[in-house]
Amino acid sequence: MKKIILYIAVSIDGFIADEYGGIKWLAPYENTGEDYGYKEFLASVDTLLMGRKTYEQMLSFGKWPRQNQKTYVFTRKSMKSTNKNIIFSKNLVETVRKLKAEPGKDSWLVGGSEIIASLLEERLIDEMIIAFIPELLGKGIPLFRPKAKQFHLKLINLKKYENGIIQGYYKV
Repeated sequence: MKKIILYIAVSIDGFIADEYGGIKWLAPYENTGEDYGYKEFLASVDTLLMGRKTYEQMLSFGKWPRQNQKTYVFTRKSMKSTNKNIIFSKNLVETVRKLKAEPGKDSWLVGGSEIIASLLEERLIDEMIIAFIPELLGKGIPLFRPKAKQFHLKLINLKKYENGIIQGYYKV
């Protein structure tokens, strides 16, 4: 059975984006020669899962970065793409349950917080790789909803990087 793995960066105070949905605060930690296990992780997945806002943010970076990987975008809006690998769905839980039963590599849950909360509540996230970035944003979009259910996570591995990033690998 395929695993759903959340791979995400979060500020020390728990935000995945600033109050405007921006992620420019991550810039000092990019292009440093360190990939934080990203290439190895990307090779282990064949499907991306994300919400509309995350999708639109990725589009704003220019050319779609994952041309050959199937990407499910969960949205209540009617949307289309010329890329045959991008699939829009209004049925988050049903779609993810079907994906988990399909053969193939694992799936990367890219974001955002509403999708994460819904999948956690349905116990559909298997693992989390969370990079804690040494930044305090003060406010923004939280990784986890304030009223989310309680879950026990088992720490599998912890990596510390010279620039202060700590990356935790958890089983849900």
